[in-house]
Amino acid sequence: MGQALSRQSSVWAGIVIGAALVVGIAALVDATEGDVNRATPALALVVPVLIVAIVAGRVAALTTAVVAAITLNLVFVPPHWTLKIDSLDDAVALAVFVVAALVVGTLVAREVQRHLAAEQR
Repeated sequence: MGQALSRQSSVWAGIVIGAALVVGIAALVDATEGDVNRATPALALVVPVLIVAIVAGRVAALTTAVVAAITLNLVFVPPHWTLKIDSLDDAVALAVFVVAALVVGTLVAREVQRHLAAEQR
């Protein structure tokens, strides 16, 4: 039972860390006020997913990917600060981001898990 609680705490800590990283990166990129192209926020917001996948595992990484996608939509996709998407190009880009973030988070978390299992043998 102690390990299960520890694992659950680790997941929650990872989710909190992931959300904080997403907000921080979004604020930094948004502060550039147009000095970056449209791909920069999407690429930057994959970083928290990678970090959380390494530190806290798959569930926290997938949750962070969803938070990053919502943040990308709210902050960087016009019209800003709404979940509405006016452009088909933006909708496709957001969908690709979601799939990529989910896949990357899953693959990194699995690889970390394999590495840890191999070290225990």
